[in-house]
Amino acid sequence: MQLGGIFEVFKPTKHSHQKRLLPTEPKEGYIPAITCTTQNNGIACYMPKEGALVLENMISVGANGDAPAFYQPREFALLQDCYALKFKGKELNRLQYLFLVVCLNKVLAKFNWNNKSGWAKVSQEKILLPFAKNGEIAFEVIEVFIRELQAERLRELQAYLKVTGLEDTMLTPEEAHALNIFTNYFVWKSGGGGGGETF
Repeated sequence: MQLGGIFEVFKPTKHSHQKRLLPTEPKEGYIPAITCTTQNNGIACYMPKEGALVLENMISVGANGDAPAFYQPREFALLQDCYALKFKGKELNRLQYLFLVVCLNKVLAKFNWNNKSGWAKVSQEKILLPFAKNGEIAFEVIEVFIRELQAERLRELQAYLKVTGLEDTMLTPEEAHALNIFTNYFVWKSGGGGGGETF
């Protein structure tokens, strides 16, 4: 399927924020700001939520080099050199978007600094998707496939931890403190198609 036919694109809105002046750690009233980076799920810094175009449950794509696509389950904003993609006509969940990110990253691999991955070019590219007999994309099959992959990886991890003697490892006080900060940083909610996490 041609990407331009299945995704709605969102581009950065005009703002006065400069990346180098924004905080690199989360703070109250700020949301993740996406740029063209290969690290940290595309998050380069944090920008004020007020006045930003707040997006959620979408794919972010770096448009200025060879950065991959990332699934963004929580609120975020586009800072520069990137865009966001939302599936047209249906609200997708985390597993469905994760599958599409893998497909999209196969396409993005052909782009680089000299052949930038702007939406005008990327929208013309095609990906292969499973279809049901009724002609619609088989999202249920995609979900089952991703769940099976996750279960397989979990079994591999559990076997590794058992073989290495790490299955009953206790956290150090520093690790427990870091986990506590992480756990308390996110407010978990259920419902919606966004994978459930937000801050």
